[in-house]
Amino acid sequence: SEKTNSKYYCIVIQYTAKLHADKLARGLRKLNNGEVPKKHWNFQLAPPDVAFEMSGFDFNAVTPFGMRRPIPVILSDQILRLKPPGIWLGAGHVDVKVWMSLEELIATLDPIVLDITY
Repeated sequence: SEKTNSKYYCIVIQYTAKLHADKLARGLRKLNNGEVPKKHWNFQLAPPDVAFEMSGFDFNAVTPFGMRRPIPVILSDQILRLKPPGIWLGAGHVDVKVWMSLEELIATLDPIVLDITY
């Protein structure tokens, strides 16, 4: 499906975590039953102009809410272990953050949840 085989993804990880691109690729390949070749997955940040065109937000201000175009969201499974169960997220401006409960976040974004960090 488009959600599990998209050109772009909005990745949500903890501020202190590091994205593990190989884990991300393996997780998406598994969701696609291995039907998408490994070479299809080449993860990198979108250029700032492309990110702005798709999201409507400047660099370091991108949020998964209110994007110009629908972009599938991938949520780190580590976030589901947070106590209390909630997360601070960017809110569309580099100096603005919003807190959401995990229940509300998942209900609103319907993210793909994967093990994607070191």
